[in-house]
Amino acid sequence: ATCRRRGAGQPRSASVDGTVKIWDPARGELMRSLDSDASANSIAFSPDGKLLASGSADQTIKVWDAAGGKLLRTLEGHSFVVSSVVFSPDGASLASGSWDKTVKLWNAASGKLRRSLDGHTANVLSVAFSPDGKLLASGSADWTVKVWDVASANLLRTLKGHSDQVNCVPSHPMERCWLRGAMKGRSKFGTWRRAISCAPLRAIRV
Repeated sequence: ATCRRRGAGQPRSASVDGTVKIWDPARGELMRSLDSDASANSIAFSPDGKLLASGSADQTIKVWDAAGGKLLRTLEGHSFVVSSVVFSPDGASLASGSWDKTVKLWNAASGKLRRSLDGHTANVLSVAFSPDGKLLASGSADWTVKVWDVASANLLRTLKGHSDQVNCVPSHPMERCWLRGAMKGRSKFGTWRRAISCAPLRAIRV
């Protein structure tokens, strides 16, 4: 996996070789290599860029000091591969998705498990917060996207329509919506209205 924090100049990569690497894009040089001890499947910077989280095949999430590369804590709670990690927009929470079919919410500062969200019937492959941090979407190999209320951990919606596993659910930076990517390359664009508890979901498909 390769990704970049919004507004940052340092791309980072995660590999099955068990490392997370941070690069200098101008020089094309490796700045830092972090050893995750197992295949690293997903990585995410905190919004302020101070923390870096990685989800691994050893069922753990590691949280690093991004500047110094020091391992700060290891989060344990999943019972299978951790496939996706993401920080909330305010940096207070960390969400993780796993092949154990669950989504977990963690306190980013302490590493304490806050909630475990159950409902998927197959591997969870991707998780993403809405821009306001109130909603969390999870894409799964059960062909669905589930939308959760972060504060209550209640399941709000199950989005169906894909004919294969949903690999990616990145949130749109300007609107309350998610772009859902499926295994066969087809995508669907769902727009969320501001008052989801009062208004029905309206999906725009392209």
